[in-house]
Amino acid sequence: MTTTARRFAFVDWTLRPDQDDDAPPTTYAFRCLTLTEDDTECAATSPASPDPTEPQAWTFDHMREHP
Repeated sequence: MTTTARRFAFVDWTLRPDQDDDAPPTTYAFRCLTLTEDDTECAATSPASPDPTEPQAWTFDHMREHP
């Protein structure tokens, strides 16, 4: 029987947008994951925008149009 020693490192991680000077601009977009009557994904997508409130507005409009 072979014994394997393992070392674990527990570290704190933070996920955030890259805000360095040379980083590409952050863009936001939403995709609808709702299943339709024939069990296919809606997959409609909002336009991408550097302002997160624009795709969010699309989300509420899409939900109103497709309850």
